[in-house]
Amino acid sequence: MSAAVVVDEFTDAALGLSRALVGIALRTLAAESSDLTLVQFRALATLSDHGSQRVADLAHLLGVNSSTATRMSSRLRRKG
Repeated sequence: MSAAVVVDEFTDAALGLSRALVGIALRTLAAESSDLTLVQFRALATLSDHGSQRVADLAHLLGVNSSTATRMSSRLRRKG
């Protein structure tokens, strides 16, 4: 089996796993009747894993702009 075939199979498996995990997260949010979005849930999960962060550091961890992380933090703070 060539290296390209192995890489393709690994990529397909990783994408399938990623889709499954997103599905689990969405079902968890729906089951809790939460008004959290998946993105907000991801931010909270990141904070749970990494502890308190500056907004700029959270933005880096999430791969978003600092302004996006600031707005998200403000919305989460309003939700309590």
